[in-house]
Amino acid sequence: MKKIISSLAAFIFSVSLCITPYAVYAADSEEYAYTKDAVDFMTNEKELQSLISYIKKQIKLLSSSSYKSAQERILRDKYNDASVWSYVGSQRALAEMFYDNNENSYKGFCKSSEMFKMKSALKDNNTVISCTDSKTEYRLSATLSTKKLFCADSLGNATEVRKINKNSFACK
Repeated sequence: MKKIISSLAAFIFSVSLCITPYAVYAADSEEYAYTKDAVDFMTNEKELQSLISYIKKQIKLLSSSSYKSAQERILRDKYNDASVWSYVGSQRALAEMFYDNNENSYKGFCKSSEMFKMKSALKDNNTVISCTDSKTEYRLSATLSTKKLFCADSLGNATEVRKINKNSFACK
């Protein structure tokens, strides 16, 4: 929202720079004296009215509830994605601890209490979590708001992917 307001303010400022050199303020008479260029500029009233209409629409859009709800959705999606990255990333370390504590095997990691905690934490995000494990490998992925997946595996990959090969434990 701040970025849009800043860009709108910059736009309005740039428009004012276009108009300002044409109008000279006479301090003693407290009136504006317009140069010939200003008169030429203002005679094209259609352009000026169009500009004013555009600015009004942008201000109305910024104050509209649909814009605010769109901004809230975007922020919520970013928060949810950050949660997914954080949880999936932390599961990599937990998977290695699970491996060390389970006779050098990842088998059962996807049904472990660590995975249950992650699934519980992300259930309100509408995140779909997928986990596959074997004795020597695992792959864990979760959906992001962009419809991509954030994937981590036993090979050390932790990345966003569009699709996962179901026949492989690798993210890539």
